[in-house]
Amino acid sequence: MNRSVVEPESEPPASTAACDPAFAPEIFARIVEQSSVGMVVAAAGSDNPVLYVNDAFLRMSGHAREEVLGRNCRFLQGPDTDPAAVADIAAAIREDREFVTEILNYRKDGSTFWNLLHISPVREADGSASCLFGYQRDVTRRKEMEDALQQCLRLEALGKLTGGIAHEFNNLLQVIGTTLDILEVDVMQSPELSSRSLRHFASCRDAIDRVDVLTSQLQTFARGRPGSATPLSVNTLLENLRTVLSRSLGEQVQLTLLKEEDLWWCSIDPVLAETALLNVAINARDAMLGRGDQSLVITSRNRHVEVHEARMRDIAAGRYVAIELEDSGCGMPRAILGRVLDPFFSTKGEGKGVGLGLSMAYGFARQSGGTLFVESQEDKGTRITFLLPVCESAEPSGVEDERDAAPSQPRVLVVDDREDLAFLMQEALSMGGYHVATAHDAESALAMLQQDGPFDLLLSDIVMPGARDGVALARDAVRRFPHLSVLLMTGHAGGESGDGPIEFDVLAKPFRQPELLAKVQSALEASRGRSAQGGR
Repeated sequence: MNRSVVEPESEPPASTAACDPAFAPEIFARIVEQSSVGMVVAAAGSDNPVLYVNDAFLRMSGHAREEVLGRNCRFLQGPDTDPAAVADIAAAIREDREFVTEILNYRKDGSTFWNLLHISPVREADGSASCLFGYQRDVTRRKEMEDALQQCLRLEALGKLTGGIAHEFNNLLQVIGTTLDILEVDVMQSPELSSRSLRHFASCRDAIDRVDVLTSQLQTFARGRPGSATPLSVNTLLENLRTVLSRSLGEQVQLTLLKEEDLWWCSIDPVLAETALLNVAINARDAMLGRGDQSLVITSRNRHVEVHEARMRDIAAGRYVAIELEDSGCGMPRAILGRVLDPFFSTKGEGKGVGLGLSMAYGFARQSGGTLFVESQEDKGTRITFLLPVCESAEPSGVEDERDAAPSQPRVLVVDDREDLAFLMQEALSMGGYHVATAHDAESALAMLQQDGPFDLLLSDIVMPGARDGVALARDAVRRFPHLSVLLMTGHAGGESGDGPIEFDVLAKPFRQPELLAKVQSALEASRGRSAQGGR
């Protein structure tokens, strides 16, 4: 008897059941709702009202669902949203095509965020768009880091440019100043020349001094090394500045100092620090002119800078002392905020400022190993923050050496690639009683030291063409002639050696003939003192 065996139907694999189209809408809905990416669906045509948004969109924008549905997404835009980006979005929707952009949007509370927006039409079987699908992500943190990096690169380039300009200014000022020194001596020794000439010299000197201040500010912005960094307490610095600040701000500005106790110490140049703080305070005073409530609050506090912020600020992570200056002034719009640290950019109007106060303050902060940043809103005031790195030691060091009398009529070798400056140095030193020879590059100078020596002092410019700059020349010369004294000259801020601190005394251009003679004598005396100690 034949029996038909009916095999039971096998159950479909779990994967097949999971892919059943009946489950797709529910799964897709959960994916959309739980996604961290903001999603929005808008109708095609008729001003594109919003039909659907997920929770991530609501969290990103700060709006409730009922405040969004039925509206065009233009409600996310604000005064600083780029009109070109808005026009590009409108064109893409009008032309029924996909589009990706980054646009500045506004939350419900008025704060801003950068939105990476991707818009895509959802098409029917006939190819027509039934609705628009957009997904968006808050990329503010990444945008801020990119902007901060670009700002650092731009300021670095500007710093190199201004440093080079200041160097050339100082060389030219040195030519003018030394020539005036020599002419002034001639005039004073010639009774037949009118005393009016001396008044002209004084006018020229005043102009040189004013340009010297300008080039010093340029060099500070150019991020040279601090000239005399020393461990100090920022709280003590602020307290010492209180009287000067109050006088500079005027009676109409209420000055408040909020100083954190047990503040860490910093190693900074106190003169540059005071100048930077005073410049920022004066800018704050000018921003508050004419306003009813004029206040400047200066706060000092300890601050740990984490890795993320350190990358954004282009500084090392670690411990910093923060100095915040917050005013109740008119504030600045975003377009101006991006340029306030540029040299020669001023918001004070024609003839009311050269635009170097903030850039100089920024240069001081950077050369101290920290940074400065500006936060501002129109009609809500401005806050400027210095971040200055902590120094582990609070022990100032440095003891002045006792000096012996200078030898008579020493020999000096002047080295400068500019013939006019070398000639003027020769004239100025010869008038001071020195025997002077000149060279215009390192190789010629070494040859003269070998063939025409002995010389008592090498006076060399630092920046020179060729394989050796002035620092390398000085090191080679001292190695070959151990008793040779060295004095270097520079038109840059600080030392220019790329391999560490300069061990020689440096004379900054422009300088007066008396200052040159005093420095030369001091270098020779120091050398004689070292020789005397070595002979004991």
